[in-house]
Amino acid sequence: MEMVFPDGTEGSPDLTVLVRGLARDNLRAIHASAPAWLVSALVALGRREPLGFVDVLSDPAVTVLCATGRTADAVATVGLELARRRQLGEGTHRLRAPRWVANLRGSVALETDGNVVVANGRVATLGVVHALVDDGGGAFPRILGDIRFAAHFDPNPNAADETHPEKSGNALDLGGVPVSDWLEALRRAFASVEACLPAIAAEMRTLLRLVIPVGVDGERHLSASFREYVGAVYLSLHPEPATMAEALVHEFQHNKLNLLRTAYPVLENPEDELVRSPVRPDLRPLMGVLLAAHAFVPVAELHLRLLDHEGGTRDPEYLRRRLTDVVAKNDEALRTLADKARPDAAGHQLLARMQSLHARHLGLGLRLPRDVEHVS
Repeated sequence: MEMVFPDGTEGSPDLTVLVRGLARDNLRAIHASAPAWLVSALVALGRREPLGFVDVLSDPAVTVLCATGRTADAVATVGLELARRRQLGEGTHRLRAPRWVANLRGSVALETDGNVVVANGRVATLGVVHALVDDGGGAFPRILGDIRFAAHFDPNPNAADETHPEKSGNALDLGGVPVSDWLEALRRAFASVEACLPAIAAEMRTLLRLVIPVGVDGERHLSASFREYVGAVYLSLHPEPATMAEALVHEFQHNKLNLLRTAYPVLENPEDELVRSPVRPDLRPLMGVLLAAHAFVPVAELHLRLLDHEGGTRDPEYLRRRLTDVVAKNDEALRTLADKARPDAAGHQLLARMQSLHARHLGLGLRLPRDVEHVS
């Protein structure tokens, strides 16, 4: 199955197929924990509105809760969205809820005492149920389309987990910057991606649903994504618009590959087969090297196109330096993968597309360093 790279104006149709598969996987995960009335409501939604059915069940909060074994919490999240969509009809429906249950589209996060009640299609309170932010747009304000910003709450229960040796988790942190400034910077980053990589921008509209802030850093972008949190990215705020666009593309590419991995192994190498990574100081499994290359090959194309796009950056020389550095690291990563990776059929297609675009970058005649600095 082919995952599209930057050329073209349409996102990959395979991405939509994979999102539907993810929705089905999540439905299977919650089925045993869901009350009959909720399953019936989902089935009815699927018959009337197939895209809405996929949208509800591929929500990143639902996905991460299912992937981490918190299926009862995922059921509560689905129930909250069905209530917002007025899919539950008359009567009172009770759901056992976690301490926090969030709805991105309704922009609401509830702190509960273990119960959420839906009465006549609307969320009602029972005991101690406190709305952190109600439907005014404050908890998850819209960046653009269906892509939201986590202004106060992150539904990921594993946000503190971290494997990068130079980071310490991904706690939500606005860095003292107003939400409006974050939204402006992110919209500017999306506009750069739209102008330079329209196919990836189209894919973002299909898959990306949540951006979580992790502070402010003027030196480098500190971004992250989780394999089990498909549809969500963690980004820090950086003053350079090109860096924000790079971080957005980088982490979204991780989301695409993580989605592909829900359907295919991609690489058959064992996790304990460690190699040198061009973007990390620590040894990494081959999948880690593939994740890096899959993110940075389109990043190189982004910088190349930003150089030709008026207003893409305040510092064109920065882009030239960054392009050279990224292409050099991609070259090392792809050589390592060509030598050691054992891809399945999907992995073969993925690597072929990456190699093709990278070959065009090598043809630019850039003076690549003999060795690379092993940081991203």
